[in-house]
Amino acid sequence: MAPRLPTRVQLISTLKSLPGPTADIDSVALARCVDTVAAAPRAQVPLHNYILSEPGFASSGDPFMPRVAQRLLRELQATGVQGLILPRCMRCRELRLLVQTLDDGSRACHRCTQLQYVRPCGVCGLTRQIASTRTGVDHCKNCWRKNPASFKECDRCGRLGSIAKRTAEGLLCPRCAPGTISQCHTCAKRSPVLGYLLGGPQCDRCYHRISRSTRSCPSCGEQAIIAYLDSGNAPCCASCAGVAPRFACVDCGGEEGLHGKRCFTCWTNKRTLELITDNHGVVNDTFQPVRQLLRDSKRTAAMAELVRKSDSADLIRRFVNCELTLDHASLDAWSHVNTADYVRSLFVTAGLLTARDENLRRFESWTSTFLQTQTPQARKDLEPYLRWTVGRQLRVLARQRPLKQNSQYHARQQVMAASGFISYLAARGLQLPQATQTLVEDCVMEKPRIGRFLPGFLQWASANTATPDLSVHTPRKGHPNSAMSEQDYWTAIRRLETDTTIPLRIRIAGLFVGLYAQPLTRIAAITDTQITLLGRQMHLSFGPSPIQAPTHLAAMITEHQLTTSPWELKDSVAWLFPSRQAGNHISTSVLTKGLSRIGINTRELRGAGLINLAAHIPIRPLCDLTGLGTMAAARWADLAGRSWNAYPQLRTENYSITADSE
Repeated sequence: MAPRLPTRVQLISTLKSLPGPTADIDSVALARCVDTVAAAPRAQVPLHNYILSEPGFASSGDPFMPRVAQRLLRELQATGVQGLILPRCMRCRELRLLVQTLDDGSRACHRCTQLQYVRPCGVCGLTRQIASTRTGVDHCKNCWRKNPASFKECDRCGRLGSIAKRTAEGLLCPRCAPGTISQCHTCAKRSPVLGYLLGGPQCDRCYHRISRSTRSCPSCGEQAIIAYLDSGNAPCCASCAGVAPRFACVDCGGEEGLHGKRCFTCWTNKRTLELITDNHGVVNDTFQPVRQLLRDSKRTAAMAELVRKSDSADLIRRFVNCELTLDHASLDAWSHVNTADYVRSLFVTAGLLTARDENLRRFESWTSTFLQTQTPQARKDLEPYLRWTVGRQLRVLARQRPLKQNSQYHARQQVMAASGFISYLAARGLQLPQATQTLVEDCVMEKPRIGRFLPGFLQWASANTATPDLSVHTPRKGHPNSAMSEQDYWTAIRRLETDTTIPLRIRIAGLFVGLYAQPLTRIAAITDTQITLLGRQMHLSFGPSPIQAPTHLAAMITEHQLTTSPWELKDSVAWLFPSRQAGNHISTSVLTKGLSRIGINTRELRGAGLINLAAHIPIRPLCDLTGLGTMAAARWADLAGRSWNAYPQLRTENYSITADSE
């Protein structure tokens, strides 16, 4: 009888003989993978039996395969084997290790198995994982620890209470368990010990601060985690201590941005590769530019979490698996608008879709829906006005430059004002040709908000229908005014300069409004090309000529640029205030709400800034800097107490304005 081969040899031989991805693997590499996941015969035997019963397990994606088989496939995939199909969790559809079969027969990962125990606690009412159920009442972990039914007698002190450890001596309470509660070596507070670093016990807070933050090593000066001691018991990095680093990424060996066993950069690399891998284990190369964009975004922490679990990642996977056609129509039909817009911005920036004016498309989509809600007569009057006046104006603007969100909202208000006036007439049994000036004035009195947007419709109706000439009385503009006093203005400026509790981007935007009277629509769209450094001086370009920024504002902008990871535009240009959507700048509403939260009205602050500027610079530079017309700038100059003729002839072809602190 021939001697029986060892189980390990039989297992490797069987894997080599199977049709599929495992047949082309080098025997040495295959043996290394087998030894990693099943080093002992007691693990090799069930693995071998399963492979014999399921020869196509490597490409079947069977969620009921044993854990050791799942680990083998993961190890083979890590070595670069192509064509493997890993099983997905039948609950969350993620590529995770499946550990348990649930009551409904589905195989789930550890996270989903734990979620089946998450429900409202019967004691505290909070939705948490249930640790125990006694007398029909669910207890979460915290409530169960407080329940006397969970108390046991400590084998050392004999006290009845919760048990912290099970040792050879028996059950020990937190008071008797060795090292459980001690004085922290760093902060000197008595608290539970999470671990030992720098020669002593560390509490939870100090342990995480030491093991997750890098600083300059006192010995070599390199940026690293200082969690070790050298020969003189002085804190140092792992290299100076002569030991292997405990807190380093398993992929790249770096010690910055760790999240578990990997850094965020490596998590992003790993998860983005999984993102563009279809259900058959094949990488869809069409979406490589999307992966590269996510990897190069410099927002690795956000990207790693976004790819791990988000609605946007789920939508991208549908495109990767060819469940959706790669075009704008598929995104337009998606039920979640924000998710579709985010994925669209990624695809457009990555070059997978052609760019289009989203504000124009949103307006056209809105008008189609809005017209369906109107009566047939109202639709007959509104449709040509929409098509040949409001819509045409937007299309002309869109050909010149991308539409702003405010342009779309203004066009909507014009349409709704026209609809409101038509509805007002219909309620009185009248049609548009029967309108009179008295009815217009009565309508504006009843609906004041439409008065600003109605004149355009009345002019169109007069020129294109039998409607008589009608108008809306608008009071003549007088001198502009700001409700913010000079004292309140300078108090707001000083607060924006010095209050570090305010988000940095809100402080910078507020100073742009207050010092340079810039509208938020222009501030939100500032790019890094408008900010230049000449030596130690920073210059801002709001108009034709650059302006030297004050030292404190320049320092704030520099800090913001260092701490913000913008999406890059074409020609390596980036927004100063980037949005979360790829290729877009922040919305003006975000800046407005940010200033409102700290009690600053943007309109009042800009008005006070205009008064301050008009009192110090000539009319023409004021127009160039703020974008005001000549007459508007003159009114602000009058309000500032200055006469136009009193301005000295300071303007030259190459003037510059220096905004120094007062």
